[in-house]
Amino acid sequence: MLFVPVTNREPTRVIEIEVQIETLQTQDRLCFAVVPRIGKGLRLRGPDGIWASYDVLDVWY
Repeated sequence: MLFVPVTNREPTRVIEIEVQIETLQTQDRLCFAVVPRIGKGLRLRGPDGIWASYDVLDVWY
């Protein structure tokens, strides 16, 4: 389990999820405070500024 500091100094739970880029079929792990259900999609912008569609494959609480 990972924790991230917040302004009120209480730890915030971060959820690690495994996502897959639909077009390239590559998998990555990312950390979120909230996530959709497994099988749902996400639109995220990469460091290069290009938006990509991801599918949620697995969730670790």
